[in-house]
Amino acid sequence: MNLKHVRTFVAVADAGTVSSAAETLRITQPALSRQIQALQRDVGLRLFDHVNRRLVLTSNGKEFLRHCRALANQAEAALASAQSLGRGKTGVLRIGGAPQTIARFFPSFLRQYERIYPDIRIDLIQASGAQQIEMVELGTLHFAITIVYGRHEQLKAQPLPPVPLLVLSHPRYRLGTRSVVDLRRLDGMPVLVGDPGQAARVTFDAICRVARVTPNVRFEGGAPHTLAALAEAAYGVAIVPGTLNFKSKQVQTQRLQYNGKSVALQLAIQWDDRRPLSPHAKDFPKLFSEHVRTILRDPIR
Repeated sequence: MNLKHVRTFVAVADAGTVSSAAETLRITQPALSRQIQALQRDVGLRLFDHVNRRLVLTSNGKEFLRHCRALANQAEAALASAQSLGRGKTGVLRIGGAPQTIARFFPSFLRQYERIYPDIRIDLIQASGAQQIEMVELGTLHFAITIVYGRHEQLKAQPLPPVPLLVLSHPRYRLGTRSVVDLRRLDGMPVLVGDPGQAARVTFDAICRVARVTPNVRFEGGAPHTLAALAEAAYGVAIVPGTLNFKSKQVQTQRLQYNGKSVALQLAIQWDDRRPLSPHAKDFPKLFSEHVRTILRDPIR
């Protein structure tokens, strides 16, 4: 089985049309079609059906795609490792994170990492936690930085220091002047929360279930800055991660707690342990963990 044909198959499956895949791979459409036909002959399977001028994976094609992604990723990792050994420390590192996670931790980390690996390019991908995990499983991300979602036996996780959940409120809600606010104080209040699937929302919903508090969700949004701006306008009480950098004289910021304990995001660096990592990628979890610990210990940075 030709590895080039495998990569072409993955590209066509992602693009949905021969023309789009051919443009991405920079080859002609007839050449691409011949590669797909050759692959189908090699494996003895029909991989695509033609539906409304698009290529739709057959049931066999979907299962075969999963193995092809793993094969292509292993080949990429092997090539990256060989290049690292042959020409020094070179390659690309693809890392996912929520917007506020990227904004809070990566500007200073990128400078630090570049000093150690000057020839490594870091590609940052903004996505929700659930999307990141899916991308790691598909091989389009090396690392996800989010909470641990359910059981994924193939994923390895290195916990990061906990990030507190914050409550942003206008004085009209009278949540007191203490630095913390108990979850039960929010019962019945209009709350502004992240979209389902976001790490902060998943954590907030979980603690509400434990406390048997039914939140009065007034607004769901993907951007924490939007939640903070609405809280500033007294539209509701915003629940945001402690990574958000938002300052306003009209908003009170308190840590969320339940039964005297802080409610926090337990973020972790997660990666697929079945896929080999290049040397520069193996160093990332340790270096990033140390950086996050420093940032949270010294919030001025």
